[in-house]
Amino acid sequence: MLSFLDLPPELMEHIISVLAEEKPPSAKLLHEEPSESLFRSGIHSLKDLSQACRATHELCFPSLFSAVRVDLNRIDGFLSFSKRHSLSSHVNSVVLYHDPHSRARNVSDIFIDNPGYRLWLPMVRVIDSVKPSVMTVIVFASLFAKILPYQLNLTDQWAFSIPYQVLQLRMPQDLASMPQTSQDTIGSQNVFQMRPWTHCTFNQGSSIKGYSSYEYFSKQTPSIFYPWDGDQFVRQMMEGSFENLTSIDYIAIFPIDHIMRFCLCMNIMKNLKRLRIQLAPTASNHVLDNPAELWKCQPGDLWQEFESCYKTLAKYIRNSWKSRATSIEEFVSLDYVNPSLHELIDRNVGRYLAKWESDVSGGRWTREKESPNEIDS
Repeated sequence: MLSFLDLPPELMEHIISVLAEEKPPSAKLLHEEPSESLFRSGIHSLKDLSQACRATHELCFPSLFSAVRVDLNRIDGFLSFSKRHSLSSHVNSVVLYHDPHSRARNVSDIFIDNPGYRLWLPMVRVIDSVKPSVMTVIVFASLFAKILPYQLNLTDQWAFSIPYQVLQLRMPQDLASMPQTSQDTIGSQNVFQMRPWTHCTFNQGSSIKGYSSYEYFSKQTPSIFYPWDGDQFVRQMMEGSFENLTSIDYIAIFPIDHIMRFCLCMNIMKNLKRLRIQLAPTASNHVLDNPAELWKCQPGDLWQEFESCYKTLAKYIRNSWKSRATSIEEFVSLDYVNPSLHELIDRNVGRYLAKWESDVSGGRWTREKESPNEIDS
């Protein structure tokens, strides 16, 4: 019977490359409602092949660690392994997560006086060790306050029961091999200053449960873009945090329309050129068909807020260009994959970006270099 090792070398290399190109859960599920599936997977074909024998392990090893995941409660073993095998030359993407069920703790934690650093410093150590071009952080909403230099508004987080939120930061591969994180950056406790990130994806999760609470419209979803004090956000983030950022993907499923707070945060992202938005569940998410998930929520309220958010975003983009507050040149609706939403999105975005060029397939608006002023309404 023919075995894998009996195949021609070029065919073995091709099979390994195909398995290596399979996207990790952090990429495939990035636009879904955040869950443990982002950092737990029962499918790991390349790893299974590498464990068949010593020969397959050696063949697979260069590709095996292109994407890794690390529990921030248990980094010591990973760092030792990384150093022993020089993983920095293999790793492109790292997922950092906080497992609330993990009992193990890093030995170094006992030397950290500031408990807030017990998430931040392990993160810095991992990134300095493997130097990835993509970093994905998957933690509870409240834990993002441990890696940011400003206070988050978490007053209403009880109403939403969001298990995880996701922050993914990217930069070109040629920028990844940079020196260790500086002491100033470590002291700032600011994840946006760790590296010259050029792209940010933030998945805020679903706000649907909040619609079942009394006076839902007054509730605010916990988010890194909803600071407790807007002035503090500007003071702490104005210098060195967003200077390289050119694009953002913002995913927030039916956010209650406080989205203007996110817009105000974009005011200090002076080089931001591209904004992509997703405000509805993906086709694989059937939450709207599940009464148990909706509980007391009225679907009409969800779509009312959805429409209001698009209107707010489009109006902000139009007005920010007039005031030179931002430099956004492209606006993309990721919700446009749903044909039933075309009319609603076109109506609300088109009203304010009427003079922008609309893509033939729809859902994408680009600003012409000498675009005349849009309507003032």
